Amino acid sequence: MKNYHNPHCSTARKVLKMVTDSGIEPEIILYQIDPLFHKKLDALLRKMKMASLDLVRKKDNIYKTNYKAKELSNEEWIQAMIDHPRLMERPIVENGKKALLDRPLENIEYLLCK
Repeated sequence: MKNYHNPHCSTARKVLKMVTDSGIEPEIILYQIDPLFHKKLDALLRKMKMASLDLVRKKDNIYKTNYKAKELSNEEWIQAMIDHPRLMERPIVENGKKALLDRPLENIEYLLCK
C-alpha cells in the first residue's frame, strides 16, 4: 500500500494512523518534497476515476491566485499539480489497482477491507 502523504495535514495524519493501526506499514510518499511524475499522477487519477480538476485543492492560495479564473485541460491541471504539489488534494491511498482520495476519512475502509 502507498500513502501519498503530507505530514502537515491533520486528515493525512489520521489516515496514516488508521492504516498503520490496521497492521499495514505503507510506503509513505511525501509528494510535496518529491513531486509525482506526469505518468504517475495520470495513473492515480485513472485508478480513482477522477478528472484532474477534481483533485485540485481549490481552497489553496496558489489556486486562488494563479488558476481560479483559468480553464485548463486535464493535462494542464496535471502539470499544475506537478509544478505546485500543494494543489493536490490529500490524502491519497493506493493499493494495487485501486486508489482513492480519502475524503471523507471513512473511504479508507474500502481499501483496508480489500
